[in-house]
Amino acid sequence: MWNLIGLKPKAPTETHFVLDGGSLIHRLPWAKGATVDTICMTYVNYVNNHYTDATVVFDGYPSVPTTKDVTHFRRTKGILSPKVNFNNDTPIKTKKDEFLSNSENKQHFINTLGEKLKDGHVQVIHAEDDADLKIVLTAIEKSKQHTTTESNVESIHKAGEQIFVALYGGLLDVETLDMLRYRIFASKVCVGNIYVQVHTLPPTSDAAKLHCMRVYHQTQVWIGKGDKLDPKDWGWHVEDNKLLPIRALLPPAPEKLLRIIRCNCKLNCDTKRCSCRKHGIDCSPACGECRGMNCSNTSNITEADELDDM
Repeated sequence: MWNLIGLKPKAPTETHFVLDGGSLIHRLPWAKGATVDTICMTYVNYVNNHYTDATVVFDGYPSVPTTKDVTHFRRTKGILSPKVNFNNDTPIKTKKDEFLSNSENKQHFINTLGEKLKDGHVQVIHAEDDADLKIVLTAIEKSKQHTTTESNVESIHKAGEQIFVALYGGLLDVETLDMLRYRIFASKVCVGNIYVQVHTLPPTSDAAKLHCMRVYHQTQVWIGKGDKLDPKDWGWHVEDNKLLPIRALLPPAPEKLLRIIRCNCKLNCDTKRCSCRKHGIDCSPACGECRGMNCSNTSNITEADELDDM
């Protein structure tokens, strides 16, 4: 996402950016043999040049056991670097990923970088361990201190579609999401020797719009403005006294194509072995055993499952 959309406002605004410190650290390459001070200043200059007003939130790596230890170890891919005693003038001669695989090295570097960012007039927050919650809470708190504007469905859909197009490598301001979906599908058909997996394609514009509406609604709930919005106006519907996401208002593909995709499951269609579930569509009367009625891959249950995943 760093390179997809220009984030720095062209004119002074009240926009405030809350940055994930861990993502920031991995964003920039380290010159081989550069000193710690030189590396830190690279980050300071980058933040100041790309963001008019920012807060960087860093993970914490305490010396006591935490529930994130397994995740941290998995990210090292089994490569562990020895502890390095360093100061601002110490040249880093090992690769960045290897150096940071040691939690003590990483915490020491985060502390050093944090001080350099503060000297560069960048706000810094250190979480006790995982920073995800702290990032969200910081963003909510900053939103209360800055003027926020309400958006309408059209502007939310337009911005969300641009993000999806960028994420899937499309041409911004040229391709719509549906155009990109068709182009990627055609490309896979031309060069592939197996059938196209539907889940590898971008979502339809219709599905993306509903997803973006739900994201906006959830964001408004986080900043304390959700009581003004009716979920049923923002991509949800009520069924059996439960709020369930509206996956799409239009079919995912033409009716002729949907009739081609069918399963012949002997059991309950509750795993990815079911070709219908695998392609993200409900079982239909064309299916061999369940006929779209006697299985778990019907609209009601599938939508509930999707809600749980969210």
